[in-house]
Amino acid sequence: MDEIIDISRLGDLKNYSVTTVFQPRWDNVLLMTPYDRERTYILTTDGEELILEQRLQEVLRNFGEFAGVHQIEMQTLYSIVKGQTMGIIAGHYELVPTCGRGNCWVAYYMAHHVDHYQRNQENNGVLITFKCRSQKLITVAVGTCMKTFE
Repeated sequence: MDEIIDISRLGDLKNYSVTTVFQPRWDNVLLMTPYDRERTYILTTDGEELILEQRLQEVLRNFGEFAGVHQIEMQTLYSIVKGQTMGIIAGHYELVPTCGRGNCWVAYYMAHHVDHYQRNQENNGVLITFKCRSQKLITVAVGTCMKTFE
């Protein structure tokens, strides 16, 4: 297996590109998670890892507005399917959380880019494998339970 990105150790791994101008879209993001209280880590569909100088909640709000998905629509949709934690869904595109929004380890991932997932034997989390634009596979370790994906 290629290198695994462990989002619980983002600060330990390397110096990332820091930006204020990246606009997350359905087609350019694989995963978003808090880097710290004021910044968001983003894994792009090109395999690039960067830090956006905005809080995750602000990034999600801006993403929803840019994608034309409004909060009232999401509340209605999730009440119909009895969803526990809200993501952002439009057609066959899905940006969904690995756990509740208030959890500091939450990661929002693009379900439509997931190639497969499996239990992480090392920490009882989950390994999510995404397919990049170049068809390269990227695996990310997230601290969540398998029930989230089942």
